[in-house]
Amino acid sequence: MRPMQPRIRPATVNDQRAIWAWVWRSGLNPLNLNWRNFVVAEVEGQLAGFGQLRPHRDGSLELASLVVRPAYRRQGIGSRIVRALLAGQQGPIYTVLRKQVAVVLRADWLSAHP
Repeated sequence: MRPMQPRIRPATVNDQRAIWAWVWRSGLNPLNLNWRNFVVAEVEGQLAGFGQLRPHRDGSLELASLVVRPAYRRQGIGSRIVRALLAGQQGPIYTVLRKQVAVVLRADWLSAHP
């Protein structure tokens, strides 16, 4: 059976608590977690993942707080979240990756986007 396709949508105030909890649980930077900057992926009404474009004081944007819950990984959900966040953006977007994460993201992203 094929996995359900996620619904990608802007986060709402009702997603705030789950975003905060999963960022902490994942050991990511908990600063500037404004739900208005996030998009989320839902599968059958369950939060499957999320990410944000975090604005900085200098006007730059950071792709940050990208989390896909373990049960939903390796299904392309992270790539769909990233594409939704980057759609229509102009100029550079920065990100900070941990070494072990960078290798996984790079391999998955490059193989899906030659």
